[in-house]
Amino acid sequence: MAGVTAQGGTFTFGSLNATIVALSVDSAVAEVVDMTTYTDPVNHIAMVPTGAWSGGSISVDYLHVGSFNATSTIGTVEQLSFACANYSVAKYAVHESSSTQLKVGDLVRGTMKFRLTDFQG
Repeated sequence: MAGVTAQGGTFTFGSLNATIVALSVDSAVAEVVDMTTYTDPVNHIAMVPTGAWSGGSISVDYLHVGSFNATSTIGTVEQLSFACANYSVAKYAVHESSSTQLKVGDLVRGTMKFRLTDFQG
């Protein structure tokens, strides 16, 4: 059975090109409206989908060689691309937050969280 693996995978966002250590995807959230009226029975809730939704988010743990200030791209919209053997995907995303860990004699380790968007800046 074919599948996708994060081993050896890379991602790019703006000028950052890094190796993926872990990837977490939160699905989109559907918008609903409470249409319950005073005539509805007690403990009855009428939640109705509007058809709108908010984009999901992606968190990436990564390793990187070289200098990159992950906080410098917070709030920007860029194309976020993921690639591994025989598979790639690209989508526009807003860089929501990040953290970086630096240790002497080690690679730069970090986590970046992105919110998916159809807006292209």
